[in-house]
Amino acid sequence: MSSTGGRSSEPRPGVLVAPVASDARPFAVGDRQELRIRRASARREHDLAMVRDQSLEDSAVAYLAVGVQTSEGRCKQGWIWWQDFMRALGESPEQHGELADGPQVRLRIEGYYLRFVVWLVHVRRVQVETARKYFGEALSAHTSFYGPPVPGYNMPRVRKMLRGMEKVIDAPPRRKRRAVRTQDLKDSLDRLPTDSVSAVNARACASVGFCGLLRAAEMSLQRGQAWSKARSLSRADVSFLSRPVGGQEAEWVSFDEVERRGIAPVAAQVMMRPCKKLRYRGGKTVPVFLFDGTILTPVQDLLLLFRIDRVPPERYDATPLFRRASGASFTTDYVREVVRFLMHSVGLAPELYGGHSLRIGGASAALAANVSEAVIRAMGRWDSDVYELYLRYSLTCARQMGSVIASTSFEDFEAMFDHEEFVRS
Repeated sequence: MSSTGGRSSEPRPGVLVAPVASDARPFAVGDRQELRIRRASARREHDLAMVRDQSLEDSAVAYLAVGVQTSEGRCKQGWIWWQDFMRALGESPEQHGELADGPQVRLRIEGYYLRFVVWLVHVRRVQVETARKYFGEALSAHTSFYGPPVPGYNMPRVRKMLRGMEKVIDAPPRRKRRAVRTQDLKDSLDRLPTDSVSAVNARACASVGFCGLLRAAEMSLQRGQAWSKARSLSRADVSFLSRPVGGQEAEWVSFDEVERRGIAPVAAQVMMRPCKKLRYRGGKTVPVFLFDGTILTPVQDLLLLFRIDRVPPERYDATPLFRRASGASFTTDYVREVVRFLMHSVGLAPELYGGHSLRIGGASAALAANVSEAVIRAMGRWDSDVYELYLRYSLTCARQMGSVIASTSFEDFEAMFDHEEFVRS
């Protein structure tokens, strides 16, 4: 006991005691700060010592390999044309040189790119702006996969030539794509047999692409692209919405559950990965809701696809959603041929249509039904910021939008735009 009223001089548990100053220990706060400094210094020394660790180089090689395998550069049209161009010349698309090799090697490689750009404009009849884009894609893909053609040399003569071409060659008007009209698509689909594997795949692809405002590359493979269950549409990406019965809530179920329980679905959902906006998001994160209308019936077309072109449930995730009789996935070229075949079957000029004609037609039908542009942009994934709004849409809003597209016929002059990128005519 101390002389301070019988109370102990020892601090009670839970009571803060002011630090005592001394020559050896000025303040406890200073001690903690010094400890933090020592720890930070030790961590810094450890991190700097790791700069020579072999695991960093090994990790870089591994990440690069994954990046090359998952890169979409190989599917870029500029890289595809560059490979075709060089092989037609009897040369390898992979060209390498060094600044130290002298001007002969550098100018020879740059000469290929000069000739490539002129070939695109004069022979392929692409716009100068597009040729510039293809040149950049070819150069970027070459750098990603094989390294720069000539390190430290950015092809200045090609860039100067492109500026000269822009001054001399007038840009032609943008080629218009004809929209597939709802009533024409209905008539053409009615002509297809319902017991053919090829026909039911074509029917479902056209109906889903139109009502879901899908780009051709979102429901099929681009040239040179390999099918991947992580990025490409598969049978496992489709689910159906059951009707609420007996007080039970509606639920999304697989096709097998639809068959087993005898469900008559009211909607379908396809999970997909955008090929343009928001493709940086991993996996298939975008739901495309489909509803039957008075003209088109995408839900019934999907059910018909699953029933005629049957696949074991355990193979759903390894089976392309839309495939040919051989089992190969639809490609963008094949989708274009399907659209042209359908339009030709109802007496329309097939050369006026392409894979994007389905997407343009669906958006035109929505515009003809007085759906707001903001809603169409969101549902069609035309802009990344309104995509966030799309994710918050209620199922009721999605049903209204889906049934409107599938129920509205229109004439060409009612279409407010004629291009895939929602450009007004």
